[in-house]
Amino acid sequence: MNRKRILAFLLAALMLTSVGCAGGEATADTSAAAADTTPAETETEYVMWQNLPETTLNGYDFRILEYTPGMDTGATILHGDAVEVTGEAINDAIYNRNREVEERFDVTISTEGVAWGNVAATLEKAVSAGDDSYSLGMGAPTPMVSLMMKNALLNLYEVENMELSNPWYSQKQVERFTIQDKLFIFMGDISYSTLMFGACMIYNVDLAERIGLPYIHDVVIEGEWTIDKMYEMTEGVAQDLNGDGEFRENDDQFAYSCQGSGNLMNFMFSSDANFIMYDDESDTFVNTFNLEKVQTIVEKMYRNFHDSNRGIDAKDYTKLFNDSRVLLRSAYVGSCINHQEMEDTFTPIPYPKFDTAQEEYLSMMTGSVQEMGIPTTVSDPAAVGLIVEAMSEHSAGELNDAVYEKVLSYQTMRSEDAMEILKIIHESLIVDFGYLTATGNADKMKWIVGDLVVGKKSTDVASHVAKYEKSLVDFYDKMLADFTELG
Repeated sequence: MNRKRILAFLLAALMLTSVGCAGGEATADTSAAAADTTPAETETEYVMWQNLPETTLNGYDFRILEYTPGMDTGATILHGDAVEVTGEAINDAIYNRNREVEERFDVTISTEGVAWGNVAATLEKAVSAGDDSYSLGMGAPTPMVSLMMKNALLNLYEVENMELSNPWYSQKQVERFTIQDKLFIFMGDISYSTLMFGACMIYNVDLAERIGLPYIHDVVIEGEWTIDKMYEMTEGVAQDLNGDGEFRENDDQFAYSCQGSGNLMNFMFSSDANFIMYDDESDTFVNTFNLEKVQTIVEKMYRNFHDSNRGIDAKDYTKLFNDSRVLLRSAYVGSCINHQEMEDTFTPIPYPKFDTAQEEYLSMMTGSVQEMGIPTTVSDPAAVGLIVEAMSEHSAGELNDAVYEKVLSYQTMRSEDAMEILKIIHESLIVDFGYLTATGNADKMKWIVGDLVVGKKSTDVASHVAKYEKSLVDFYDKMLADFTELG
């Protein structure tokens, strides 16, 4: 529970106490209640860093290497450090976090931003040279996994002062990436990319109102937002606006837009379907691909995309949405920045569930998220672990709140409903091992929905699986064999 939530809880308790003491004479019942001496249950006040050692690191130089996302992602401020207060919520939260950590533990924190694939390559060179140039790498998942497999990162379970069971680390990522009791890369609140790059859809609230559709917030909150509900609500949304008998991106209105068939993979993962999972008991990778379920997903999405010209693989789905000519677009949370100038009100929403029997929404952690690792050449792993722990715990409060504030500022109308949905997306984030690690032909399994529905205009799941399943099995057999040599 972060500090703002704790303050809200305490304020509510005080308000209730005030109401109970206000005016009127006590009746027999209230007197009896007053005589009850049973101690009231109270929630222990949270104190940041209370579990960290009181120590000084004597000016330790903590250096971060991270990749810098593009300007259209909403994550343009370096995650590792900010050099001054600017009034921008995320920047100032990072600045405050780092200065407080520096003061508490007598350290210096700095960050260096490089291009997308250069974090892993730079760290690999440093490790090969035995160079302690960087304390922490924040890179894209696939290159960081490759760096991990080159034995260039520390096993995080052996890093003193890091407690990976704490909530500021992604527990789903810790669980799914722990293999043979070893973990080399992590995600967590220290990098706000875990929020900004959560997969979502963006929904035009005003366009929906003009069409006469149900209020999407209520549909989501009531657990009714499913693939079938998407089909039901998009009936008749597509319109041939210029009356030429054709549906073209520049002229007409659509129900759903992607930009590239890869966007459709999210419908598989949001439906609680995947294709590979490590099993700790057997120490093997298990093929979890459910052909029957994926077949159903593909068929449902084929209807959602092709029936009545609902869907379009747009060249520029940002412009299409800004022009208010599409109801829904595939996105991630940070994509909201691209619509901050549009007149219509919009909101991010989770990808739909498979059906109403599915207990929760599942939002994909996309491949732009930062995976973090500690190079094997760091001179003082315990100091690095302490700083990572302190930065992570601090980030779970002010920085997370700043991300919500920033995303909401993209809206034409800030609302509690939008905040509620953002928190649902955050709390439902899943970290899929296969999606974030598979490369080559093994990678084809995660793209199956888009490859078939948009690419081939087909629903033949079995043929696609038959073509790539062996590559998938061989890929993970080799990974597991190589993993035994790590650490």
